[in-house]
Amino acid sequence: MDINIVTLSGRLGADPESKGSDANPIASFRICVNGRKKEGEQWVDVPNWITCTAFNWQAQNLIQKASRGDELVVTGRIRQENWEVAGEKKSRISIVADNVKVVPRVAAPQAAPQLAEDMPF
Repeated sequence: MDINIVTLSGRLGADPESKGSDANPIASFRICVNGRKKEGEQWVDVPNWITCTAFNWQAQNLIQKASRGDELVVTGRIRQENWEVAGEKKSRISIVADNVKVVPRVAAPQAAPQLAEDMPF
């Protein structure tokens, strides 16, 4: 038996696109998973854009809570998509999301309050 499970962590490239109906919501979204490669003597960042689709309550949660730039952890299955445009065959790999977690943004630390010089202790 083949195993088709993938877990990705990356940033949401744009707000999720809502499709389907209220009863059967579908969210289409792309996340950027950064990689690195060496060019000459320097390492450079290489963005890898992954198309994902979430369904039902996962889609509804994502549409309501996620926005561009949010960090996501997506667990799901790889799917091969094939289509034809003007006689040219096209294909891509996408992810059917089984679980999508929006990682909470960490608030910037607040500065400690200034202590008055004349405090009694």
